[in-house]
Amino acid sequence: MKTKIVRKIIQFSMLLVFVAFTQSCETEIPPEDPTPPKFSFQIHGDGFFHTFNQDTDFENIELRLKRGTTYNFTLAGSDDGGLERIQWIISNSSQIFIDVDITSPWTYTNTSTSSPTISWFGDSGNPLTGSVITGNFKTPPSTGFSNFQFNVADFGGEGRDPNYILKRLNIYTGSHQTRIINR
Repeated sequence: MKTKIVRKIIQFSMLLVFVAFTQSCETEIPPEDPTPPKFSFQIHGDGFFHTFNQDTDFENIELRLKRGTTYNFTLAGSDDGGLERIQWIISNSSQIFIDVDITSPWTYTNTSTSSPTISWFGDSGNPLTGSVITGNFKTPPSTGFSNFQFNVADFGGEGRDPNYILKRLNIYTGSHQTRIINR
């Protein structure tokens, strides 16, 4: 049990270092940028703590969230050649309620024609290596399916051929403890 707690503390500490480093680092867009950006999505609540990233096997897992529960999240993205965008799109939004106290430069959109989306857009005239946002969301008292889509892109170099990551995390909300299952 102590090993698990120590591991979680180390993971959290590494995330804080990542956040401090990427939050304000200006960079230059290189002539060519063949390296894709990186991202992490950390979730904590209901006795559960996990960090998903670009290397997670999203196609073979499902995140089971407990209904009527509040979770904390941290979403971060980075790229040494400048980050163009970070987006978190929540499909079937009736299953997830985001704390909409989002501050600039992050934005929150939720219209009748689109899924709720938390976004950050970089500026090619003043590129940054990344950004991070923290907040919380709550699952509804009912059972249902949704998914989280993560879209992270860099500027792709001066030639503007961006590298991007598009990952989808399947979510099931029900009357169970929070956990990840293999599909």
